[in-house]
Amino acid sequence: MKRSSWGAEKGKSSVSEPTSSTESRELYERREDERGKALAIWVLYLVALFTGLTLIIGVILAYIFRGDAPGWLRSHYDKQIGIFWWGVVWVVIGTVTIPLLGIGFVILGLSWLWVLIRSIQGLARANRGDPWKPLRH
Repeated sequence: MKRSSWGAEKGKSSVSEPTSSTESRELYERREDERGKALAIWVLYLVALFTGLTLIIGVILAYIFRGDAPGWLRSHYDKQIGIFWWGVVWVVIGTVTIPLLGIGFVILGLSWLWVLIRSIQGLARANRGDPWKPLRH
């Protein structure tokens, strides 16, 4: 199966230098810039675990960049937006349930851990140039 320059090969970065005369240096640099946007948002999500505010900045950027993004990158923006909204739901549930034997603290802790794990996974995938999930062909 032939993979595009965005697909990951075992042991190799999936975002490679231009290999043909039709793929110009500008295209490569634009791809790197687009990948950098997704990486920056994943970093904002990780920082938000300690500050909170950068999560809002990250989701706004994901909404802005999602529109004209290539498919592999759009999957990252979609996941970032989903993480934000599910995180809001779990923080509200956790906060409301704190008076119930402190179960809210468990919910808040688990939601914090969930955002941490998802952000690390997203950062690793975006760094390799891989989509959040495999794209259907």
